[in-house]
Amino acid sequence: MKKAKRMTAAVLAVCMLAGLTLGAVGCSGKKEIVFWNPFSGPDGETMQAMVDKFNETDPEYTIKNVSMAGDDMYTKIPTVINSGKNIPDMGIVHFFRIPLYASENMVVPIESYIAGQPEIKEENYIETAWQFGDFNGQRYSVPLDMTGWVTYYNVDLVEKYAPHVLDDQLLTLDEVMEIGEAAAKDGVYAFGGANFFVEQFMAYLAQMGTELSVEDKPNIDTKEARDVIQKMKDIYASGNSSKIGDDNFNLFISNKIIFNPEGTWTANALNKEDYPDLNWGETNTMALDNQTMLNWMSSHQFVVYNNTGEKEDVKAAKAEVMGAFIEFVRENSGEWANAGHIPASIQAASGTDFESKPQAIFMSSDEEKDSLTLPNYTYFGYISDALYGVMQDILTDKLSVDDGLAKAQAEVSDKIAEHAKAAEAQK
Repeated sequence: MKKAKRMTAAVLAVCMLAGLTLGAVGCSGKKEIVFWNPFSGPDGETMQAMVDKFNETDPEYTIKNVSMAGDDMYTKIPTVINSGKNIPDMGIVHFFRIPLYASENMVVPIESYIAGQPEIKEENYIETAWQFGDFNGQRYSVPLDMTGWVTYYNVDLVEKYAPHVLDDQLLTLDEVMEIGEAAAKDGVYAFGGANFFVEQFMAYLAQMGTELSVEDKPNIDTKEARDVIQKMKDIYASGNSSKIGDDNFNLFISNKIIFNPEGTWTANALNKEDYPDLNWGETNTMALDNQTMLNWMSSHQFVVYNNTGEKEDVKAAKAEVMGAFIEFVRENSGEWANAGHIPASIQAASGTDFESKPQAIFMSSDEEKDSLTLPNYTYFGYISDALYGVMQDILTDKLSVDDGLAKAQAEVSDKIAEHAKAAEAQK
């Protein structure tokens, strides 16, 4: 008996060293699938509720939901996979991470995991979201949603300062500047330009027909980029927009901003219980001209991580449950729509309940659907990171436009070269 107790203590010690909190099945005795995702706040609560409902169906393996800040998750993923320890079973990542993760063998093809779920197929998902799961002829992901940067507006302030400006659902820069003159006299900003300025830059550049990447090479340091930056600086200088450093969200809920750039997910935070006097709606991204409707989007996608150390029989059992969970989410994506997102599931995105959601505008016509733009760049993650590293300093004149764009261009080029070198070393 004493020997058995000593062995139990030893096993417990090993389990603690192995990182029991990440769901090591052999140590905890629990049959769990560890599921990492970048959802926090109301989004995290909604995802946890969906996981709880699936677990109530009594699967062989329960889903262990591990939500964390996106930056933390993306830092941890390569670290744990390269270490071979505490690797999560599955996760959700932004779509633009998939080509790099697949090329570096951090994720595995997902076909065998969804093979037992005949309804997980292209025709049951919005095409724009589904198409980004393919890489080198294999499917690596299944979409959860489309989500991105759009425009929220204060209904009462629109009626006061520009009652017909949204008749065509296309707000333009010229209209914002015109509205701003009257609103500024009352201490109200026409536009919340201090928010999502990198996404604004990328969306406006796309409106001009300019790609940030050409043949998988960065195309950041361009005349078009300078033109967009100047337009953004002009609206700051006019006084018709909030400025970087302002608390945009607080200004909006305080009825001090008419049109506010925000994420589709923000609808979850603008609830009537917390802000009963705020009357708001959702519409398209501001356009630089009166012709171009374009909404800069992203997509969260399910992936399966590469855990080469796991036994094949355990992998097979987990695969069946992972497929069932992804199908459960597809069938119940109305819950995710309640969090402000556009579900990738056509069943949810075309339902009568979804039509009552503010984000339903983006699925209301072919023109709106065509406006949903996802950047198809292999190295978009590098581009986004580089722009976040310089854009604020450029817009606040702490860094010249020329130096900032050149710095971002060089950073992406260097990262691409590093990636190519690492890929060659793996061969």
